[in-house]
Amino acid sequence: MYTSLHIATPFLVIMLYGLQAWSPTILVRVYDWELSDAGKVYGLIALFFGSSGVICGPFLSKLLKNLSLSSSGLKVCVLGVSLAGMSISLLPFQNDSFYALICIAIASFCIPLPLAVVTTIMQEVTPNSMRGVVNGMYVVSTNVIGLAIGPFLVAFGTDYIFNDPKLIAYSLSLVAIIVAPIGTILFCIGIKEYREKFETF
Repeated sequence: MYTSLHIATPFLVIMLYGLQAWSPTILVRVYDWELSDAGKVYGLIALFFGSSGVICGPFLSKLLKNLSLSSSGLKVCVLGVSLAGMSISLLPFQNDSFYALICIAIASFCIPLPLAVVTTIMQEVTPNSMRGVVNGMYVVSTNVIGLAIGPFLVAFGTDYIFNDPKLIAYSLSLVAIIVAPIGTILFCIGIKEYREKFETF
């Protein structure tokens, strides 16, 4: 249970930090925006859609639970990582910056969607005496892997795979194509493990 969540969430956060680090640069390099304008617009998107995603995650989980859907929290996680991966994957194929911003906005909403839910799930399935250790491991794995690798993978793909600074959106898309399915599979594995673990409490 813990292994799947501790590994799946960093894959989600890789997309988050990659998106946050490079979205303004994509607007500058691909769509010829001024950096100041790109920063302002993306900042507003991150503020509104990112915050909305964090807030809506638990509400969506509660809604699914009220509809008698088991493992509702992890199903929100699967939904979030899947939709985020798809929206980022479509980003380089947008000829207009308006549609690119739509992709960025969807991803900015969907990526944070599972984050609060995962924390709640860990509280549910962890004995009181172990919660500090488990939460500490979660914070370390998420931030170390996500923060260190997310922006780096996009930069590496741009410089060494595509060899063109203007293809940075393709590099971000490639990262999403790789990590989103892995995160989705791990969260799906966690659904079964969650049911078994939760029934013991």
